[in-house]
Formats: sequence, structure tokens, C-alpha cells
Amino acid sequence: MTNPKKSTKPAKSAPEETQAVEVATETKMPSIPMNMWGKKQKKKNLADGQYAITRKGSGKSLLETLRSMGVSAFKLPRLNVPAGSGPAVWSIETTRGIVSDENIKMIIGLAVPNQRTWNQRPFSQASKDPMGKRPSCRSYDGETGYGVREILPDGTQEKDIPKATAAPCATCKWNQFGSTRGDGNGKDCAENTWVLGFREDSPMPIFFSVPPASLGNFSSYLLGLLAEEVNPNHCITTLSLRGVKSAGGVEYYEALFAMDSELSDEHALEMDTVHEQLAGYIVSNVQAIDLALQEGEREVAIEA
Repeated sequence: MTNPKKSTKPAKSAPEETQAVEVATETKMPSIPMNMWGKKQKKKNLADGQYAITRKGSGKSLLETLRSMGVSAFKLPRLNVPAGSGPAVWSIETTRGIVSDENIKMIIGLAVPNQRTWNQRPFSQASKDPMGKRPSCRSYDGETGYGVREILPDGTQEKDIPKATAAPCATCKWNQFGSTRGDGNGKDCAENTWVLGFREDSPMPIFFSVPPASLGNFSSYLLGLLAEEVNPNHCITTLSLRGVKSAGGVEYYEALFAMDSELSDEHALEMDTVHEQLAGYIVSNVQAIDLALQEGEREVAIEA
């Protein structure tokens, strides 16, 4: 996958903890470089059916429509990992209700790593969280976080919540191993990778935030594709679930990834266009949220 264009301006030093957030002039989103994979001389195990998104011009027209309507990427249908106590089935929120399936097949249109979020309280206790369900602090590049990084007392009013500030993720206490307030010795700040993928019957992308427990599996899958010189945009990926238990006895599901088949050259070329469109679409969404955070409109962050 391609990276966003690099700025020719010299890099700025990381902001201090107490420094007020400044309006960004450019938003850089990390992504997996598409040219890492190169091109194969011979295709094998080609997909039998054509995915709706691979129809010529489908991706470009769809994303132009989403932009013109002002639809946020974070309002797209979401693919969710089930709770550890539930059945091993995926669920996708759609306008027709929740669709469930044991395995999900999709074409990965875009993968954006290094997304971080920190919450005042666990999601299950959001009613006690002064920030509500929205993250107290979040980072879009894994380098700089924007938000409030102190635990506020129960009952703190909105007007009493401190102003969001910027701080380097590397030195944040919540981004250190052993900082978790839950089970294990992990970090209290959650790291995710955003994946926008396409199912066979719809040109509408679905949004999947790969959870921390599944990031290793996703990275291994991408490295496997790289070893076989297969671009993740040029194949159909099957997502499945595996139940595991932590050292503390907590049961949960982790996502597994496997290549189903490769796309034809024609469809792969169309996905290259889709990838470029998605990259611009995500950057524009993140810029809007960044600006809202900097202006004090923290409620906008709940979308992500």
C-alpha cells in the first residue's frame, strides 16, 4: 500500500505535556506501503467471482459520493469481534440490522496502523466516565496523543474537564508495559489497526478496528503475503475467530487472517485506484476530528 505524500518541511519537536494543541496544517497517516509487494509474473488460484467494488469505476464513484454527503468513515458499517462469553461469530452492523457469520471474506482496501486510544474507565463503566464513551486521549500516528491523560473523579462535570493537550506517546505513562489497570502486564493505552474492507456483494466498505490481542496475527499475515509477493489489496482475505484464555483466566476471541484467493490483474488494478481513494478519504476524516479536538469539541472523538 502507498504512503501519504511526505512533507518537505523539517520535523518539529514533540510537544510538551502542558502545551496547548495547535491547529495542524497537514495530517500524516501511517499506512503499509503498497510497493513493498511488487508484482507477480504469474497469477495462481484466481478468485472465481467478481466483487462489487472491483467493477470499473465503482470505488471512485462511491467514495466521491461519501465525501459529497459528508459521511464519516467512522459511521461505516462495523465488523465486531464478539465478547469472550458469546458464540464464535462475527457481527456486522448494517442498515438492515446485524449480520452474523462464522467466517468473513473481504478484500482489504486500506490498513492504517498505530492508532491509539486511552479511556478514563473501561468501556463497561462508561456511565461513570466523565468523558462518556469517547476516548480521553487518542493518537492517529502512534507518536503524539491529543486529549486528557489524567483520571478524573466520578461525577466530574463537562465544564470541569481539563482542556485537551498534546503529548508524545513514547513517554506517556499509559503507554508503558505494566500500566494496564486490567488483567496481565500490558499497556493501558490500546493500540489498534484500522482496516477498511469490502465484502463480495457491496461496494460499501466496512470498518474493522483490529484489537490489540489480534495485532500480532494481522502482522504475521501481512508478512506472509509479503513473502509470497501478494499485495493485501490484490487478494481475498478470510477472517475467522479463535477462543483463547489469558493467564488470569479471562476468555476472549482473537481474529485470524488467511488468504483465500488472488484477484485477476484487471480487478487488482481497480483495487489500486480504490486504495488511493480510501487513503485520501481517511486523511480528510482524521483532519476534521483533529480540528474539532483542538477547538475543544471532544465529543466528536466518539466517532472513532
